[in-house]
Amino acid sequence: MVAAWLARAARALGDPGASRDETLQVLAESLDALGQGICVTGPDGHIRLCNRQAQELRDLPGVADGLGASDRQALHVPDGRHIEVLTRTTPSGDTVRTWTDITPYVLARQEAEAASRAKSEFVATMSHEIRTPLNAIIGHGYLMQDTPLSNEQQEWLGAMQTAGLHLHDVINQILDLARMESGKVDLQVAAFELAALLQQVSAVVADQCVAKGLRYSVTVDPSLPTWFMGDVVRLRQALLNFVNNAVKFTRQGGVAVSVSRRSTEGGDVVLRFEVRDTGIGITPEQQARLFRPFEQADGSLTRKYGGTGLGLAITKKLAENMGGETGLSSTPGQGSTFWFTARLKPTARQKDEAAAAAVENIRARAGARVLVVDDNRTNADMVAALLRRAGMQAEIANDGASGIDKTLSGGFDLVLMDMQMPDMDGLEATRRIRAQPAPRFVPIVAMTANALASDRERCLEAGMSDHLAKPFGLTDLWSLLARWLPPTGTRAPSAAG
Repeated sequence: MVAAWLARAARALGDPGASRDETLQVLAESLDALGQGICVTGPDGHIRLCNRQAQELRDLPGVADGLGASDRQALHVPDGRHIEVLTRTTPSGDTVRTWTDITPYVLARQEAEAASRAKSEFVATMSHEIRTPLNAIIGHGYLMQDTPLSNEQQEWLGAMQTAGLHLHDVINQILDLARMESGKVDLQVAAFELAALLQQVSAVVADQCVAKGLRYSVTVDPSLPTWFMGDVVRLRQALLNFVNNAVKFTRQGGVAVSVSRRSTEGGDVVLRFEVRDTGIGITPEQQARLFRPFEQADGSLTRKYGGTGLGLAITKKLAENMGGETGLSSTPGQGSTFWFTARLKPTARQKDEAAAAAVENIRARAGARVLVVDDNRTNADMVAALLRRAGMQAEIANDGASGIDKTLSGGFDLVLMDMQMPDMDGLEATRRIRAQPAPRFVPIVAMTANALASDRERCLEAGMSDHLAKPFGLTDLWSLLARWLPPTGTRAPSAAG
């Protein structure tokens, strides 16, 4: 049908004897067959041509009034359809408008966006529900370390802590993938020392290499600068994904890490991070499936070696965010080489103020009064116990309302506030505290399983001073306390004191 109309239009357009109106009419009928509306108006405002599709759409209530002078418009008509109108002017002064029903495309996009939002909400909810009990498990493990334990109990505790931290890493990987797919990963650029980064990665896998009898080596191009500007957390994560895989899939031999200069572009250096192992290797067919979420070279490897299949996909996206790329070469039975590149800017040596704050003696904050506001009694008791072990005074409020009352009563140097609580959440409690006059400013820090960057922004907008995601390590907690609690003897006297 469509072909016949187009053939007729072509004959009319090519027929010297065909009038202009006849040609336009054939064209209009042809576009009718294609489901396309067209309307041609002369310079005098007279409609030269308006096919059936265009007329139907023009006659819908509010459509004609909604037309403007812009070249492209999207109209949402009363019957629920979405219409795209394109306007062009011919050399002879005619105005040509085409009308296209784009409803199927709009609905498909809306469905895709809704599915993406639902997935993000599900991931965020599951992350919160898992992080809260996991924080209690890891935190109570820290408390048990300071109690008398037999050698066997110490071994059990170490296994429990390792398993808890591994689960923490898995949760972070799933959350990271959701962030990356939604384009919500922002790089936190700061000065870092390359040697320190490599040392941190080595420390993570050192015990595993010793246990398996593997050699582990690190080689750095001596011509490289010592310090760079970049997101050291993301770099460490990307490199660790490769190194952990190399150690996991290597039974004998060793793992070698190398860092070299791939190129220099302007004032930036493109670094190549390479991890070479003598492991089981990967076939070309298996390699084609790697770097995809939830994919491993062989499904049976998941049962034998463990893992989520997310690490390589995450490293690929991280490398792309840092202006680089990923790749591999492998021979089955001989080993594999995985690499990624990152574009970084060299910088001068920096003083590691953050590290100095982290190792500062926490006992310098002894006597500080800290309020823990959390409806989960297990987590609240655990955090309070950690604070008391550090020589601080800790008090608990189990809901937002009591948290407000205790904070406003005065006497606290810091408030650790959960975000999700029944009746009144931590954000609303913070807003109400900040709305009241107070003799002095008291930092309020979110201590929550809501770990997205958007959660941190919401906390700061509500009047909080900082954000600590659950589960957290002792170093994270001590660093936060050192950041917001002045040393003993320098705190202002409280109303209660």
